[in-house]
Amino acid sequence: MANKTDGLDPDQAVVDFYALGLGEIHPIAASHGRGVLSLLEHVLLPWMDDVAPQEEVDEDAEYWAKLAAEENGEEEPEDDFNPQDLPIKLAIGRSSERR
Repeated sequence: MANKTDGLDPDQAVVDFYALGLGEIHPIAASHGRGVLSLLEHVLLPWMDDVAPQEEVDEDAEYWAKLAAEENGEEEPEDDFNPQDLPIKLAIGRSSERR
């Protein structure tokens, strides 16, 4: 990987690295995101066959269920939330105020 190839022709930027005999060089400009995707694909794709596909999770399912219940006039069970059950937050240390 050759970073900091901003404003350079990618092929020209890696010529010196090839001369060092380092093997295949991937020119990137990380600050601009140029070449990063190509590098990630080169590094990660060979391992993708070993990774099991993950289930797609609908993170908004609870929201939509509540919305549908409200529209249908169904009552939602009340929470037993009591703010006094929460732990007291206490900061110990020097105050930023001068005395």
